Amino acid sequence: MPPFLPSLLVAAALTALTFVAGYPLDLGGGRRVDALDAFLLAFALINLRLAWSGATHGPGRTPGWFLPAGLLLAALITYRMFSALTAAP
Repeated sequence: MPPFLPSLLVAAALTALTFVAGYPLDLGGGRRVDALDAFLLAFALINLRLAWSGATHGPGRTPGWFLPAGLLLAALITYRMFSALTAAP
């Protein structure tokens, strides 16, 4: 198993968890953000960064699927972070 794969899988699992878990935090005035999702996505981003550095600085070549998978996961994390931190009326 490549050394970066566990970090990539943890990042994907944390991002997937935001679709089923959440803790809406009331900002007042009827506006809310999702604090748990933002917390989970911050850890997902850290794990993705660890996977990325492990894949690009480790021994041997990075598999061809890693670059698109990492970029797709980064895009999903960004999308979910915007939706978690954008206050909903």
